[in-house]
Amino acid sequence: MAYDHKGLTKDIIKTDIMLASQPVGSLPPTSDQSLQQICFYTSIELDSARATIAATPSRPDAQILDLRVLTIRGEFQAAKKILQKSKQINDKATRAEFLLAQAMVVGHEGQWADVVSVCEMGLRLEPVLITRLSLLQCRAMALFEMGHYDSALKDCEAILSQEMIYPSGVPVRYAKVLKVRVLLGLNRVQDAEVAMNERWLQLESEAFLNLDELLTLLRLEIDFHRSKGLPIRDLALSCIQVCDDLGDPLYRALAEVDLYATFQRPPQWLTDSLKNSRERFVKVEGFLKEYQRGEASTSSSRQVLKTVKESDDFPERTRRPQFIFKASRGVVFNLPNRTTHYLPKTTDWERFSELVKGKTLTKEDFFSEFWDQKYFYQKHDGVIRAFLFRLKKKTGIKAESHRGHISFPHVAFS
Repeated sequence: MAYDHKGLTKDIIKTDIMLASQPVGSLPPTSDQSLQQICFYTSIELDSARATIAATPSRPDAQILDLRVLTIRGEFQAAKKILQKSKQINDKATRAEFLLAQAMVVGHEGQWADVVSVCEMGLRLEPVLITRLSLLQCRAMALFEMGHYDSALKDCEAILSQEMIYPSGVPVRYAKVLKVRVLLGLNRVQDAEVAMNERWLQLESEAFLNLDELLTLLRLEIDFHRSKGLPIRDLALSCIQVCDDLGDPLYRALAEVDLYATFQRPPQWLTDSLKNSRERFVKVEGFLKEYQRGEASTSSSRQVLKTVKESDDFPERTRRPQFIFKASRGVVFNLPNRTTHYLPKTTDWERFSELVKGKTLTKEDFFSEFWDQKYFYQKHDGVIRAFLFRLKKKTGIKAESHRGHISFPHVAFS
């Protein structure tokens, strides 16, 4: 079968534009059968169906599509083999797409100066706008990791200036995330919090919980907590659970790095798990080496070194959260059902969260500390039962109650 780079690239770019132009959260139907498979591959980045794509064969005549699949899977060594052939491609549009893929692969290896160089080569080819935005997004990430925050912010703003044209564009979505991290790097915490709040409001307003967006926001919350010297363990555990639901081994491993950094003496099961991950992912290996040496060459590595140490008293295999309880926002995210629940404003949920977080309390301690009253079994046991029943009915959260003790082992309080 002949391999028509130019025709294929035109179809891919056409599909990118079609998808990126849609309102946020929607994907268009297409009657053009030649675009349907390309639409599937491209939409993977938008709806995060990463587990599905792992079982889907790529088109044998489409190296660009192969690159997209491999980079999404995290199979960067296989992507490298394809990229070696890209030097023979003369078509400017196709060459720009290959340079974009090369930037992603080089970035995974932490060669950020090379990422900037590759992106600038692609930008000089004057690609179509959607490809240009993707190259700017990769360059912004590299500049951020190198500590060039002002330049990274300039690239983010350039991408976001096109949001009206491409509201669902992948580079627009990632530029919003990166902008928050850049603002934190510039110590513009208040601006970062405003941008972060906009993202949470968008997620909370969606009828169906977007796990990919939730993961993104949880990872940003980890950055916020580190900048304020706050613990991150529950957030890291939440990330691990969301990654398992998404089928994302790379970001699961990165969440385990975050979890690892909370210990003075990490548990053996976590060390064993990361041993496998560091053999598979160069990025994980780099993070762990720098963390263990106490050195940092990138902005992300510096964040890991800021992690607050927490208790080493940790279950051998802790039950991972099924619910994420954000008291400050008055919402609960139900991971199994992929739903968002709003908590009644009549209760001090932040106080509740601090009281029960990671603890097993007697009913007496729970009642007296939460309601500021002396506990009498005959009078107040029913009050506790009614409260827990309403919480379960509203959010799905079921407290564990055994021999007069209450705990919430399946809930991450953040």
